[in-house]
Amino acid sequence: MAVYVMHSSCRKNPEIRWTFVGKLLADTENELIAFALFLGLKKEWLHISNSGVPHFDLTRNKYNKALRNGAKDFDTIEHDRIKALIEARKNGERAYEND
Repeated sequence: MAVYVMHSSCRKNPEIRWTFVGKLLADTENELIAFALFLGLKKEWLHISNSGVPHFDLTRNKYNKALRNGAKDFDTIEHDRIKALIEARKNGERAYEND
């Protein structure tokens, strides 16, 4: 199972009660959803980024919990696989087997 967290800029938005910290990604959609549920996220929060990659947004607490429970830090790993997912989406291809 390969699950990743990617740090993003914090943005303050008065319409929501939390500030965005990062994204949760994975090699497969099943892994992504399973880990997200483990973190306490809801399946319906899964969405597609502008670059076409399925992910969950994370608060600082969930980001840190993901790291403590085995997620790999995107900033410190070889990220060719995630780049390939992004390219697949841009080319109109399926990022996951069950798309």
